[in-house]
Amino acid sequence: MIKNNTNERETVFLILNDYFKNNTNLKNLLNKYITLSYQKQKDKDFIFNIVKGVVREKGKIDFFIQSFSKIKFENIENSVLNLLRSAVFQLVFTERIPAYSILNESVEIAKNKISLRSSGFVNAVLRKIAALDDPQKFFDENVLKIKNKAEMLSIKYSFPKWIVDYWMKSFNFLKTEKILESLNKKPNSFFFINKIKIKTENLKEKLKTQHFFNDIDFLFENESFKKNEKISDILKTDLFEKGYIYLQDLSSQIALRYFLKPSENEFILDACAAPGGKMISAASFMNNTGCILGLEADSERLKMLRENIMKYGIKNAVTLEADASEDFIEKIKEKKIKLGGRTEIDFSSGKEIFDKILLDLPCSALGTISKNPDAKYNKKFEDLIKIKERSLKIMLNCSDYLKVGGIIVFYTCTISVIENNDLINEFLKIKNGSFKLLKPSFKTILDSTENISIDIKDIEEDYFLEIMPYHFGSEGAFMCSIQKQRAY
Repeated sequence: MIKNNTNERETVFLILNDYFKNNTNLKNLLNKYITLSYQKQKDKDFIFNIVKGVVREKGKIDFFIQSFSKIKFENIENSVLNLLRSAVFQLVFTERIPAYSILNESVEIAKNKISLRSSGFVNAVLRKIAALDDPQKFFDENVLKIKNKAEMLSIKYSFPKWIVDYWMKSFNFLKTEKILESLNKKPNSFFFINKIKIKTENLKEKLKTQHFFNDIDFLFENESFKKNEKISDILKTDLFEKGYIYLQDLSSQIALRYFLKPSENEFILDACAAPGGKMISAASFMNNTGCILGLEADSERLKMLRENIMKYGIKNAVTLEADASEDFIEKIKEKKIKLGGRTEIDFSSGKEIFDKILLDLPCSALGTISKNPDAKYNKKFEDLIKIKERSLKIMLNCSDYLKVGGIIVFYTCTISVIENNDLINEFLKIKNGSFKLLKPSFKTILDSTENISIDIKDIEEDYFLEIMPYHFGSEGAFMCSIQKQRAY
């Protein structure tokens, strides 16, 4: 918690120092600094927007600093650099903030928090940038002079160069640029309607009569809708508080509806379940019958999962603090659980007990950068191999518990051949014919999202559905269905 007399720009400076020095989770940092220290929403919004903006536009901002600094970029002290980043973002990427206010406060912070000498340097750099007639034109003209294509895209769209290199090797220059451009845009938000608690017609009536929300884009047989600007405050309504709706990305909804296809009285495993969105959706499709076993290894996330299960009226869920890569059935196989329309679920047999398994696996989350810009910086290329190895271990372990004829739905929210295509191919190779990929109905999926499609020309009708962030203006994701043919 910061002192109450700390102003908003100083708070931004402190957050950025903490973030770039310790690689701390940005969401947790913002909660730590803002929630306990500021009462006014406009102050919270200012800090949130500046910090998120700096993280999102870091590459561009650093380009401006390098262009006008007499000190080599690598020799600029980190605290000075973060102060400059905050000020440059305000000068170049925001409107209605007077330049003199940004400069004066930044110089004062440098004097009080860093050194008198640094304040002169900060003042000199910021005055040069503030004097530009058209900062965007300056940036566009100069960044295009960079000959290395990956480096140019890295700076133009503010992405670490290793990610750009990786995507250019996986795809091509034009597709990579489309991905980068779309991940710098604000994504659409989608809500899943919780049929356990409310009928669609009743929800529509509440939206119109109680909250005056009209002209809403419904999809998936009116069981989902897109949030538009007119319903920006919907998370503050009783619709969310009472568990009638759940904020869930379009890719997750597609994975549940067209790949997992939960049915009444099935026994489903959700191997990495927290915070619970996919369990809520599955329970709604199943009309609270059968059973969903949700695993979560982290105790705090498990607590969140259980709270959401209660809030959304889920009666057919069992949760377990367990690692999906290990033999979790040993913990509960003595239990016999009665739930929903299923008379009894017997864990004692140990193997081949689930009708379906949902694997929403750990990943680099590169498809979520549009809403989580810090996802660009919390991984390195080497981490992708480690993530793949961890996910493969989970897949191999969980697949033993699937019935013959049952389905595994593989899902990640990343754009990564290593974590997706390579992982699936390695799993199938190890299983040596005991599993096969199923081809989804691409026409059905695309028809159902026709009213929100942005650019779906390059979706390949393959066994894998790879959703790029520019397809629906949502998160990037990857999914497929794998059927068990025989015991391995």
